[in-house]
Amino acid sequence: MNQVSNPPATPGSSVPDQAPSHVRAILLATQETLALLFDVAPTFGEARVCSAQTPRESETSVIVGFTGAVQGQILLGIVYDPLRHELFSARYRKGAWLGKRRLALDPAITLNAALIGFDIGYDDAVAGEALGWASRLWPGPQSFRIMGSAALGLAYVAAGRLDLYFHLRLYPWDTAAGMLLVREAGGLVTDRHGGPADLSSRSCVAAAAPLLKSFCSRLEQPGTLARASPAPEPLDPRSRVPNRPKE
Repeated sequence: MNQVSNPPATPGSSVPDQAPSHVRAILLATQETLALLFDVAPTFGEARVCSAQTPRESETSVIVGFTGAVQGQILLGIVYDPLRHELFSARYRKGAWLGKRRLALDPAITLNAALIGFDIGYDDAVAGEALGWASRLWPGPQSFRIMGSAALGLAYVAAGRLDLYFHLRLYPWDTAAGMLLVREAGGLVTDRHGGPADLSSRSCVAAAAPLLKSFCSRLEQPGTLARASPAPEPLDPRSRVPNRPKE
């Protein structure tokens, strides 16, 4: 995370015209994020920007999220999917958007009709626990999807493509933009214990409030949701990517 100390260039002014469309979108998103943070930083004191790249299937398939946060409050979140050329964006108290379409969760979705997304991560014990959650929910939900990207999973909840998403081992760059997307679309994001998720949370559950309540009830929260799990792997201060287990 890098502190914003100088005014950024005017959005678009340093983006080469010959750049591929997805590269232009990412560069523009970065500049717009920095521009917003520079505007609000004098009011809040210190502004920071967090960016993430999540590999998906190949080196050319990435989900990129940009998030502006001031004193822990996420102000702007952007997730771009170059596979589908889709840009998800949200601004604090200004709504969530997919392109020019404003997003809103459907509060009427029930657990039996829900499409649930989740990911298992790189830790075998945590992966087994996530699969255990899915097993305890089944039969019940309409179906499950393993997303491969927490950023995209949360964006899909905001867009109504998933009804609920959970992950039990995460980092701030995985969730920051997605949390704002879901909340600005009218949903809730909690940690595994049922408390509000924030930039320090290492787990998340995201859905509309009624569905989230049903989900937690099925898993017997707080007993099941809050049960002990392996200690989180510490962050490597030299890298934004956690150490992965050796093959």
